[in-house]
Amino acid sequence: MILLLMLVACQSSAEPTPMHEDMLAAPMDGAVLAAEIPALATRRAEVAAALQASPPVLPLAGLTGEAAQAQTLALQDADFLAYTVDSQSGTPLRTEIMVVRPSLPSDQPPSDIPCTPRPLLSCRAL
Repeated sequence: MILLLMLVACQSSAEPTPMHEDMLAAPMDGAVLAAEIPALATRRAEVAAALQASPPVLPLAGLTGEAAQAQTLALQDADFLAYTVDSQSGTPLRTEIMVVRPSLPSDQPPSDIPCTPRPLLSCRAL
């Protein structure tokens, strides 16, 4: 009798639980978006121009003083510039300087000599 009650209790209900299907938004046409959002069109033009520039880097605008100097030095540094093109094909890679800030101790490996400020340019990280 108990077994019969357990079997009846375990029976599935007449109506299945509704399933919600995942839905993805349809992809938007990039040209339509650029026409509707002028800032997007401007941004795309800046990136396209940077890829044609030498070096192919979109610099951070509006920097002054030591931050501007640090960016200028980075744009002349061979180690930094090595990451702006594909090493095998030479194709420019989308590269952008997004922040220039004072260097932190964690930016340098422990084996390096600590970064000490120079008279005109303190240590900066890009």
